[in-house]
Amino acid sequence: MNGDKIVRALIIIASCVAVGWVGHHIGAEVTPTDNWSDAFWPRFQQMFIFAVLIERSVEVYLNASHQNGDDRFAPAHRNRGKNATPVANTAAIVLSLLVATAGVRLMATLGQPEDPAWITSLIWHGTDIIVSAGLMAGGAVLFHELAEIIRGGFLSVSTKFETEGQAAGSDEAHLLASYTITVTRTGKDTGKLEFSSGSVSLDETCWWDPNVKIAAGTYTKCSKTRMSSKKDSVTGKKRPGIYLPDAVVPGTDNHSIFIHEGKDPSWSDGCIVLTRDKMMEMWNEITPMDGKNVTVKVIDA
Repeated sequence: MNGDKIVRALIIIASCVAVGWVGHHIGAEVTPTDNWSDAFWPRFQQMFIFAVLIERSVEVYLNASHQNGDDRFAPAHRNRGKNATPVANTAAIVLSLLVATAGVRLMATLGQPEDPAWITSLIWHGTDIIVSAGLMAGGAVLFHELAEIIRGGFLSVSTKFETEGQAAGSDEAHLLASYTITVTRTGKDTGKLEFSSGSVSLDETCWWDPNVKIAAGTYTKCSKTRMSSKKDSVTGKKRPGIYLPDAVVPGTDNHSIFIHEGKDPSWSDGCIVLTRDKMMEMWNEITPMDGKNVTVKVIDA
């Protein structure tokens, strides 16, 4: 035994002796309540109801304050290692102590100490509050686990149907026409855009901002769409574009790169631009909207 263990053992022994000494001098006895079970079980049920109320309220407040932890049944990409158990348990204990202090206590249904002295009453009621609060807080934790398990079962079934639906959607996507746009960057801010589908065949000059140039590579699952923050120079409606979801604005985490209309590099904030008439020829040829069926190849010559 090292020194720390010896000290802890002595503290425990001394505490037991001190408690025994206090108990001997107080000399109080607890008188059992007649027909205690008639009061015990209704109070036990009442405490369980309070435990459920405490658990639900803690969950709501944690969500509202963005302190709640990960959902164990959430998709893996949502799990970020955030554990709210200590915060939730602390809140449950505080609320349970308040409820127990207000009078929802269990030990009082079993009996009362014979000794009317204030210290006996203090010890008895203090212990009753602590024990009762602990039971309610523990019940709140238990109910939370049960709620998570039940909800997890529903989510598992929902995820199964979602996965099957995605697979069916994937099969449907294969029936859509696919398109390829090739951008060859031959200069600092000027290059060639090539596209061929049906009666449309383009080999046109395109531009980009030389200070905001996306990485070369192949970008898949791009889509014909409309830009939410830019307007068409002719119609005034939302500007037609081809969205590259995996393209990132250099130096940021912004996924806001499109191919859209433009007359020169000044029309680009990182996007690839070409003249409006050629842009509309290509855009009108691609179907459907938001089809994720366009591949954009960006090549540095």
